[in-house]
Amino acid sequence: MIRTVLKEACEACGKREKLCVDHNHDTGLIRGTLCHGCNVALGFVRENPETLRALARYIERQASLEVKLHLGCSGQRDDGGC
Repeated sequence: MIRTVLKEACEACGKREKLCVDHNHDTGLIRGTLCHGCNVALGFVRENPETLRALARYIERQASLEVKLHLGCSGQRDDGGC
């Protein structure tokens, strides 16, 4: 049964090393396979999907700002232009 649930790679990032069996800490039920890094990251955000989405938005905003600054833009306009 467990073998049918587990994958050969992390279901979040695709890495194939240091795989862990991920489980729901409230129910104890197995969710799938994560690498050690993704499993730890999930724990740090207390398995909160909203926190993960907020972190993704933060990273995407910062990456956009970094590109604008690299291109010499002030990053002050809301419309994405320089």
